[in-house]
Amino acid sequence: MTATHIALDPLDALLDGTAAELDLPRTLHETAVHRYQDIGGWLAADPVAPPSRLLYPQGSFLLGTVVAPIGGSDFDLDFVMQEPVMKESITQAELKARVGDTLHRQLRNHLEEPSAQADCHEGRRCWTLTYPRLHLDVLPAIPDTDAPPTGILLTDRDLRLWQHSDPRAYATWFEQRSQPSLLFKEARGRVEAVPVWSEYKSPLKRAVQVIKRHRDQFFAEDTDDRTPSILITTLVARSYSGTGSVLETVTAATRQMAGLIESRDGLWWVANPVQPLENFADKWATHPQRAAKFFRWVEALRGELASITSEVGLPTIVTRLAAYLGEEPVQKAAEAYGRRTYDQRKAGLLRVASGTAALGAGAGIKVRDHGFYGA
Repeated sequence: MTATHIALDPLDALLDGTAAELDLPRTLHETAVHRYQDIGGWLAADPVAPPSRLLYPQGSFLLGTVVAPIGGSDFDLDFVMQEPVMKESITQAELKARVGDTLHRQLRNHLEEPSAQADCHEGRRCWTLTYPRLHLDVLPAIPDTDAPPTGILLTDRDLRLWQHSDPRAYATWFEQRSQPSLLFKEARGRVEAVPVWSEYKSPLKRAVQVIKRHRDQFFAEDTDDRTPSILITTLVARSYSGTGSVLETVTAATRQMAGLIESRDGLWWVANPVQPLENFADKWATHPQRAAKFFRWVEALRGELASITSEVGLPTIVTRLAAYLGEEPVQKAAEAYGRRTYDQRKAGLLRVASGTAALGAGAGIKVRDHGFYGA
């Protein structure tokens, strides 16, 4: 549970706490940072490396919206390796092979180091370094001269054309939507800093985590048609007003997400807010069932949230929420909420909010300590 977020509404507290339980643990975050820094150090010292090569985090790791996979499988964290070459001088296949060769060579050259104890295999767009509980996906990229200063072009084994993207500008946009101050550090050299681990997350980040977890549960047996995280993150961020609790943010998102999907020339469209050429719903053109399943999922999420909101009694709320977000994280969040409520009452900080009768450390009628269980 977050250290600074004190929720008056039990459901809000449970959503916030569940997201915290699903987050990347501090120890794994530190391990990922060490692996990333080691790899970056190898690349910076590589005598055949171009001096302006860049390595930096992207995706949920950079945004602070990582969600634990269902079933306890490994966390996937994304990074970009940007080579300073123009698209006219290299093909997608050549770039992919160059980055793969570089990673394999560095793993061989540092066999005695913990960060080199990894399996490296090729994916559709990336090379994956596999560690215990962690997969580091390294995406080969080159500068996009049509989208300076941070636009990039990505390789894709299944597509003929280069794929436009701009993860650093997207992260800046998301942080600005989330809160005024940035939580990640800008680059100072060829290997950029990663976000600092923090127990506190803004309501937007927690809402994204909650909604992504519901997505994972809903599509547990249908992963091929599961709505991609970047599409969800974009829609939730666009629906966020900048204020409100986790519950209010999730509620607003469920009401607005479907309406934020555009139709352009008969195609579903969710534009990258910093790279209009990138459509996060592009696969819906060739897989129309994914669009239908997205709208069905959002409708289910909205209905389930409304149903839970109308419930009275913490045990019932916990049971209902666990069915949609998973038993273990919700139970842990409920236990943390109970401990915090107990501590607040003992300290004389617990209040009953006027009008709603919600408990919390805010304004309202003080809840007196009791001796139900003895002194």
